[in-house]
Amino acid sequence: MWECRYAKEPFDLRLFVLRSLGNLKWILLAAVLGTLLIGGGYYLKNVTFGGRIPYQVTTKFYVDFGVDPVTQYSYSYFEGYTWNDWLKSDELVPGMLEKLSFPMTKEEFISTFEASLQADLRMPYVQVVCPDKDRAMEITRVLQEAMTAFADTQKEIDQIRVVDTVGPVLQVRDIRTLRACVLGAVTGTFFALFWIAFRLILDEAVYVPETFTWRYQIPAAGYLDRRGRPSRETGEHLRHLFEGAGQVGITAVEPQIDLRAARDLFPQGRGVCIPSPLQVPEAAEKLRQADGVLLLVQAGIPNGKAILELLHFCQIEGITVTCALLVGADERLIECYRGRIPARRGKGERI
Repeated sequence: MWECRYAKEPFDLRLFVLRSLGNLKWILLAAVLGTLLIGGGYYLKNVTFGGRIPYQVTTKFYVDFGVDPVTQYSYSYFEGYTWNDWLKSDELVPGMLEKLSFPMTKEEFISTFEASLQADLRMPYVQVVCPDKDRAMEITRVLQEAMTAFADTQKEIDQIRVVDTVGPVLQVRDIRTLRACVLGAVTGTFFALFWIAFRLILDEAVYVPETFTWRYQIPAAGYLDRRGRPSRETGEHLRHLFEGAGQVGITAVEPQIDLRAARDLFPQGRGVCIPSPLQVPEAAEKLRQADGVLLLVQAGIPNGKAILELLHFCQIEGITVTCALLVGADERLIECYRGRIPARRGKGERI
């Protein structure tokens, strides 16, 4: 009697990590593609096709606020938003546009400058950014005139004067290509790991003997590596599991498995190769007559449904599968999973 515990199988983090390392080349490829797509796209957008680097002119003003004759306290200070909103208002923009020697729409004009307060409330800054150097200077001159004239219309301000003008200089553009490349690499790696994890979760293949034992409640005696060499525990397990048994029927889930590789593990005449009953139903009679049954299972392929079909057939036919043996297993993966250095028994060594 066997019981399939595939639905309750816990997530094997160690096996997942080892198999992810086996897919390292795809993870690296995804990281490179992410770097090229995101980092390269960012560079093309902001550098290659980013247009001309504009000129920048920064003007620093100083504001002398008036004193309320009643309270003898200074009038309220203007905030940074107030300066910016006022300079871009319909009250001032048309007059400044008339002073320009070149045509500009209101939207184009107000997009070239920003007013702000960086630290001191009495020292507003006006920054002009324009692709043309001469136009940047002319816009700056018009704004300076508007700012200094503003004091004559406000009782709260006695005087506004220009303290300093820096520029025109080419604007330092905040281009972060390296960060974009790192973001692309991280994004590509994340999606690669997600895809690998998704595939591994849905993968019904058996890679290590412990998985087969847990999933089907049938002991896995060990494995034959890709060169047909048995693992070092295989001989002892087979000796124990078939102790006292006469003939051992050797069959397989997949028809392409060479049964002679396992037959060589038994003394001459003790191991009998029997075709898979899934391909030759008449083979069930020979399996019932055997004193024990060794089931060979191809490792690392999606054969979960085929294993279930064979075990279901054996249960109906009254065939008891004594143990299983993985064939074509990845020895490095299994030994690393077990946390030890690979050590094999010689090919053909019998129990």
